[in-house]
Amino acid sequence: MHTCYYSGERTEVPVVVLVVEGGYTTLLTAFKAIDTETPVLVMAGSGQAADFIAKAYEKHETATNLAKKTTSKTNFKWYSSCLRT
Repeated sequence: MHTCYYSGERTEVPVVVLVVEGGYTTLLTAFKAIDTETPVLVMAGSGQAADFIAKAYEKHETATNLAKKTTSKTNFKWYSSCLRT
């Protein structure tokens, strides 16, 4: 949500950043939006910055899912006990 003032009254307005193609400035805008918890919608396949963000997200999700599958409770218990000593 974004706060704006209309006729002296404070109003909350829903905001989303749409990334279609784009360049360096688009990347900066998208990253700033993410930092401020503004939703970012990326049109994968539209080119340049949009494809870069989409590919990075895809690789992040793949790595996260792989880490979840390969981390067993036994490994976690071992790691936790090492941290305590």
